[in-house]
Amino acid sequence: MTVNGANNETNRRLQRLEEGQAETNRRLDNLETGQEELRSGQEELRSGQEELRSGQEELREAVTRIERNVQAIRDDIGPLKAAHAANGARKAVYRICLALSLQPVGILSEGDLAKIIHAADTTGISANELDSFLGADAVIEALGQDGATHYVAVEASYTADERDTRRALRNAEFLTRFTSTPSHAVVAAQRIDERIRPAIDAGDIYWRQLTDSDFQVD
Repeated sequence: MTVNGANNETNRRLQRLEEGQAETNRRLDNLETGQEELRSGQEELRSGQEELRSGQEELREAVTRIERNVQAIRDDIGPLKAAHAANGARKAVYRICLALSLQPVGILSEGDLAKIIHAADTTGISANELDSFLGADAVIEALGQDGATHYVAVEASYTADERDTRRALRNAEFLTRFTSTPSHAVVAAQRIDERIRPAIDAGDIYWRQLTDSDFQVD
């Protein structure tokens, strides 16, 4: 090989080496660019995760506020519904008495119940129980077929449950104890909790089913 030929071969090798180096440099540049993009993506991911956590916290706070508001509304509506149900029961007095074969005389006021308590022996009955008795939804005075006085203790609700049943039975028991007069327990409601059905079926308490018309304001 001549000197020129050797030089040409050397130059070609140098050129290939330079091209290889340039390719390596490009790959290194691409790698650095990719690493930078990866770091940027990781930063965006961290930022997105932080925004997600912040959003989740805001959502939890919003849900908590909604739950508090709903509970406040329920607390406000509860007494209104109870009063509405009690009014419905009073409108159904004649039907309640008819079902019990009684003739209604009237509905006792809280003052009437207080007089009964003051004239009675209340030994063993707590002040809370007497206060609850005074707050009965309705106590009806009625006459039996023989002309004898009867009392009907009514607890009213949209859905009568075990609490309503216990109150009605207790109030009827108190009326009999305080006055030596036959008394009857009634729950007046549109529907019942099925757990009280055995007491109804056994005749321990009477369920007067209220209708939509009973809840209408005259």
